[in-house]
Amino acid sequence: MAEYSAVLFSLFIMRALFYQNKNACKEEEKMTAIQSVLDDDLKMSNHARFLKKHGMYTAAVFYKNMNEPIGRRAARVTRYVLENQSLPEYQDGQRLMSAAPYNICSGFLADDLQDYGFFLNANAEIYFEEQKFMRLREECADSVELHIVDSIIRDCKAAYAVPSRCRYDHGGVHNVADIQTVLDEGIIGYAKRAQEKIASAKTAQERRFAEGILDVIAGIACYLDRYILSLEEKMHCFDGNKERMQRLITALKKVPMHPAETFYEAYVAATAVMFLANAFEPGRMDVYLYPYYQRDLEAGLTTEQEAHELFRELFTDIDARIGHPGVTHATIGGTLKDGTAAYNVLTRICVQAIGGLRTPNVTLRVRRDMPQEIWDAFLLNISKGYAQPAIVNEELYLENLTKDYAIPYEDAVNYVFGGCSELLIQGKTMCDSTWVAYNMLDIFEQALYNYFYECDTFAQFYDRLKQDYQITLHEMAEQINLRQFSFGNHYPWPLATLFTGDCIENAENFTNGGARYNFDSANIYAGTNAINSLYTLKQFYEGKLGDISKEEFLQCLTVNFAGYEDLFARCKKVTKFGNYDEELHALAADLMDFVFSETMTLQCWRGNEKYRGRFMPAVILWVDWITCGEKVGATPDGRLAGQATADCCGPMQGTDKEGPTSVMAAALSVPQNKGIGTCVLNLRLDKAVFEAPEGEVKVQQLCQTYFKQGGCQLQINVLDPEALLKALQNPEDYGNLVVRVGGFSDNFVKLSPAIQKEVIKRTQYAI
Repeated sequence: MAEYSAVLFSLFIMRALFYQNKNACKEEEKMTAIQSVLDDDLKMSNHARFLKKHGMYTAAVFYKNMNEPIGRRAARVTRYVLENQSLPEYQDGQRLMSAAPYNICSGFLADDLQDYGFFLNANAEIYFEEQKFMRLREECADSVELHIVDSIIRDCKAAYAVPSRCRYDHGGVHNVADIQTVLDEGIIGYAKRAQEKIASAKTAQERRFAEGILDVIAGIACYLDRYILSLEEKMHCFDGNKERMQRLITALKKVPMHPAETFYEAYVAATAVMFLANAFEPGRMDVYLYPYYQRDLEAGLTTEQEAHELFRELFTDIDARIGHPGVTHATIGGTLKDGTAAYNVLTRICVQAIGGLRTPNVTLRVRRDMPQEIWDAFLLNISKGYAQPAIVNEELYLENLTKDYAIPYEDAVNYVFGGCSELLIQGKTMCDSTWVAYNMLDIFEQALYNYFYECDTFAQFYDRLKQDYQITLHEMAEQINLRQFSFGNHYPWPLATLFTGDCIENAENFTNGGARYNFDSANIYAGTNAINSLYTLKQFYEGKLGDISKEEFLQCLTVNFAGYEDLFARCKKVTKFGNYDEELHALAADLMDFVFSETMTLQCWRGNEKYRGRFMPAVILWVDWITCGEKVGATPDGRLAGQATADCCGPMQGTDKEGPTSVMAAALSVPQNKGIGTCVLNLRLDKAVFEAPEGEVKVQQLCQTYFKQGGCQLQINVLDPEALLKALQNPEDYGNLVVRVGGFSDNFVKLSPAIQKEVIKRTQYAI
């Protein structure tokens, strides 16, 4: 124990005493002890005393010392919440830490007792309702209290402000926790690092940051101890599977605080980290769990059947836990640090275990030497219409992560996906997801009405359009960086900070550049529609649309083609992206290379001294290809006002007529190596393909060819069109029908009518 600091040693003593005296520990005694942070009014600011008096305890903790860095204040809130909030209910047969629907950041806490609309959760996120809080102004005893109320309102309004234009709306955050480090070192390893940071700190800010990390760890230790005690108390009157319950209790007394030794301990530790980090992103679970599985299998301590049951339980729990699909991701297969293939029996089990579930998303990293056994498992899932997993081109990702983003190979091999398909380096990345960030068709529409009259040639218009893309891309970066700055300075996210590599070493919060890598997944929408519209405009300039003036052409768009049915038919007839046309492909290649390359030059505000933050081009599109279209009027390609845009980097739904090879050829004209954020291609295959002799062989060859020629990702739906139509009429009979949407899968009957319509529109291919 000598190598540990006094604080680490006290953690061990605290846990030992807890278990020694657990039977004598009354709930009210615990509550008194763990609320000590609010007990001494003489050690609190006026703000904190005022908030405590009115029953807003988490807010009082946050305002206890307003001279501390925001991360230090947030960490104290995290500890307080973890020491006081309610615990999850154990479900019979449960083998993972916590079962749905309990969430670490929404567990019940007796706070804001008089409903003044101000509290914080376990990740120190602020929840504030100004109208409710304003009631306090009537209860202020003097001008000091009035000042407190007004200053808190200003603080919270600033935290809630979104300082970026709605044109570049900015959405979610993705993070895959550093599960490998917790398996190797346990959470106590983080405590040791924090103590080392305190000892070597050069500034007060660094010391306060490390003290905050210790607060978070102490909160987690207390939470785990309370949870274990609740399980042991329940054991006495539990009528279910006591053996399985006891196994979980035994594991939690060791992990995740200490390193894992067995396969089951590693599984419990991994699920605990996902739960505690408030990010159910499993990452490369087949890689980090395999050494434990292999060792236990050889020792006769586990079986393949148990591994399948554990993975299925985790996936089922995530499916039930997550309100909307497309926000969690497991990434399997690929490459190890020594360059060898990473496939193992757990890779296959992951593929099998996800069958029929909408989430988590599972992506299989495909090397050219991927074993046939894994191909077979993938093809079987696809043939059954499971739409999981998606597959990605391993060689393309590794080459471009190391070349274009200067990520060392030993880190690059640990790339994973978060959410839909946002790219991260496992355990070391903060990735923004910009969602409706950049709508190429919106930019095109503005350019059309501003420059079309004055441009005498297509080349002139195309040049002006490119200038607008350059201007607006840089404007997007400026707007998103304002949001990053604001978010980073108001929401430190202590739990994510603890479980993300380099945050402790950098003495900086997860949202403020503490992670080793900081990406912004710059989602590029409606590229296909912009290509189609440009190509139609080119036909106009070349006189191929008939004898029509510029005024008439624009007029037909402003009235949504009403009264211009002949011109509408001619515009629709122009070859669309997804069908073979060398000139169209050349235009697509040039335009998207320009947009992707320009995006890659952009730098995020969030970053650090070693690795600057990067905007990473992506064509993921989630469900916002619907709303993107709603914002744009009729366009030259024959698309009507408000109609959805393309749902991937491939053709507009229903416009491709020549089969999957033409679709892939079109998608390959886009420089996907520059869009590894990721470029998603949706394919919908006829179920008859898999019923034909050698059908699976042909599908496998199609996928391999696409990747060899530079494709990035494939998401394959195999569905019966009649089943989709029947599901619209009788949704109660098709609750288990899963379809691939954008970067995620969902139950077809749970989708909005607009998305259902677009999914049905997709062309279905025979091979």
